[in-house]
Amino acid sequence: MSGITAPTDADVRVRESIYEYWNEHTLGLQYVTDNSIEIGSREFFVHIQQWMNPYKFPWIMDRIDREAELLQGKHLLEIGCGMGFDSLEFLKRGVRVTSTDLTPNAVKMTLRHFEMEGVKAEEVRVESVLDLSFEDNTFDAVWANGVVHATGDTQLAINEIRRVLKPGGRAIISHFYRKPSWMYSLKQIRGVNIEFEEEDPPVNDFLTQQECEDFFSGFDIV
Repeated sequence: MSGITAPTDADVRVRESIYEYWNEHTLGLQYVTDNSIEIGSREFFVHIQQWMNPYKFPWIMDRIDREAELLQGKHLLEIGCGMGFDSLEFLKRGVRVTSTDLTPNAVKMTLRHFEMEGVKAEEVRVESVLDLSFEDNTFDAVWANGVVHATGDTQLAINEIRRVLKPGGRAIISHFYRKPSWMYSLKQIRGVNIEFEEEDPPVNDFLTQQECEDFFSGFDIV
């Protein structure tokens, strides 16, 4: 355990709202365009996958390919696995994976997804990146795709990721860029939601390059 300072009452309220939101809006549901498909069915996962990769986010698959080459047989922790799509791709490429998410609904969906695909992770479990239960220096790499900016405490999330990484480990983290992001402009000027059509998460921190460099100052190479 990490010995993290106890959160304030305000912190607790924010974290509760984040938990409630993501437990209802499991990452992946925003890509469903046919509500007649049974949630959790094979057709359901195929439907989402066809929308996500490679048509919408080809850069994610490119990055997974590059990282998997470096991580053959090594142990990767995914933070915020959603329905397990990214973890699944790493598993298929010979990487050992522990998949975690803040919410039990996401963990349930990930386990179902892996079962249908015939793959097995090292572990799939509920974890908050703000207070990971893993020992120091546990993982060769951490993958957090669009997660840390939605936690309510970006620095604490990054500190926890660094803590559980082995010396020389890799942190592969993506986040929303503040400027000149078209998403940021839509959000600020027109109030357009960027995650789910009907409601965005309680927290979505867009970061500048300088903020990222500051947040990751504890890493050797950024």
